[in-house]
Amino acid sequence: MLGNYFETAIRPHIAGRFADMLRAVVEHTSMIRYLDQSASVGPNSPAGQRRHVGLNENLAREVLELHTLGVNGPYTQTDVRQFAELLTGLGIGPEGTKFIPNRAEPGAETVLGQSYGHGRPSLDAIEAFLEDLAMKPATARHLAGKLVTHFIGPEHPQDLVEDMVTAYLADNGSLMAFYRVLLAHPAALSPQAQKVRPPFEYIITCFRATGITQEILESITPREMRESILKALEGMGQQPFHPPGPNGWPEEAEAWITPPLLAARISWAGKLAHDHASQIDPRQLLDTILGDTAPGELSFAIAAAEAKWEGVALLLVSPGLMRR
Repeated sequence: MLGNYFETAIRPHIAGRFADMLRAVVEHTSMIRYLDQSASVGPNSPAGQRRHVGLNENLAREVLELHTLGVNGPYTQTDVRQFAELLTGLGIGPEGTKFIPNRAEPGAETVLGQSYGHGRPSLDAIEAFLEDLAMKPATARHLAGKLVTHFIGPEHPQDLVEDMVTAYLADNGSLMAFYRVLLAHPAALSPQAQKVRPPFEYIITCFRATGITQEILESITPREMRESILKALEGMGQQPFHPPGPNGWPEEAEAWITPPLLAARISWAGKLAHDHASQIDPRQLLDTILGDTAPGELSFAIAAAEAKWEGVALLLVSPGLMRR
């Protein structure tokens, strides 16, 4: 389900409104199953009274803590419980996500100071809250901070975050409003690369540098895919679909650059260069990729390499390719 989750709940909304992405994520069967939402039943609902089962707060808590307001956001345990009651009824049926009224907590719930679900329990009440939640200033600030940390680094100007928040709220929660402000800020154009590329991004960067195309990747067998890419990702510390926790992959450089993880990168990059870059001029490639930002010692080392592939390998394992 995870592949479908990325393709249908996240990627179609990358350039749209965050509220639409939030609804798609919350209502996707993989999220409902992962956080045991299908086991959450309103205590006073017909199903709850009959089966003597109750709430599961996992989805409510993660939506507030990880996806929107942030771990220190302006909400209380009462808000978590009220939101969890609002979410009851959201489950999985034979065709996928389904709202099941007899499992939903009856009556209205008050979350973050506003009441939802005055009539018959419905998916509409859940979506109305998610729409309002997406437009909270705290949500905008949490999202902006995560974007800036990911693309620029942990040390970033606070005014950039606030400018992104202002633009987002003024543009009805458009994610493109975030991107426009982020890309126009001088910090986004700094030649100093602060971020270590996570393994997946690093492998893609090396593929692009050495001319590995989509057609080449589509031509390899599943076994070759496992041996050359999936095992490499695991060795570098990023097993696909298995982040260390529900908050996703770490942003800190220290999480990716350790002796064994760095050794795995060097070994993989050397084999890639040997197998696919024996005819590439490493000096031209250095100029194409790093240009005048290339350090002198790297230029010297590449020029002194005995074979072309060795020069390319030096480029691939340099800080200029490891970081962005």
